[in-house]
Amino acid sequence: MNGKRNKLFIEEILKALRKNPKTTIQLYKIIKQKCPKYCDDSEICTCYTITPSRQPEWKHRVRCVQNSMQKDFFIYNNKESGK
Repeated sequence: MNGKRNKLFIEEILKALRKNPKTTIQLYKIIKQKCPKYCDDSEICTCYTITPSRQPEWKHRVRCVQNSMQKDFFIYNNKESGK
């Protein structure tokens, strides 16, 4: 499921960023609206064992996808605007 979910998240991020920059918070809202099946808020991320984030796993996946896309130069982070 992670592969399909990541692919959908990539597609939605690219669509959302076509017109203008978005913050991660804005992307969360868009992705949750477009892909509700993959945005289960009750599935808490377990990756942060020292300081639990208490955030849903799907938000962690969104950030991982963003990082991967930045690394591969599909998107970039505008440090000045935070978008």
